[in-house]
Amino acid sequence: MKASIISRMIVRVVMTAILAWGFVVPASAQGFFGAPSGRMSSFQSEGRCIRVESFSSRSCNPSPAVILLYGMYGMSKYGTETRMAASELAANGYAVFIVY
Repeated sequence: MKASIISRMIVRVVMTAILAWGFVVPASAQGFFGAPSGRMSSFQSEGRCIRVESFSSRSCNPSPAVILLYGMYGMSKYGTETRMAASELAANGYAVFIVY
């Protein structure tokens, strides 16, 4: 029981660190065929690799964060649209994260 509480605490600390890192590192860039792409990072949670794509505003000021969640089709069907929305939000001063 204590091990699961500790592992949840570790996951929360790691997620907080990743989200805070997204505020510091500029991530808007052009990917394949002109579609926006963010900066990819990952961490381990209970033996699984969790990937996060982050888009951040170019402002040096702290930004509100938005977590975009894709639907049942994943990023294969609407990935370009999801990334374009994330890029647009980042251009308007938000830090945006897509968690895979």
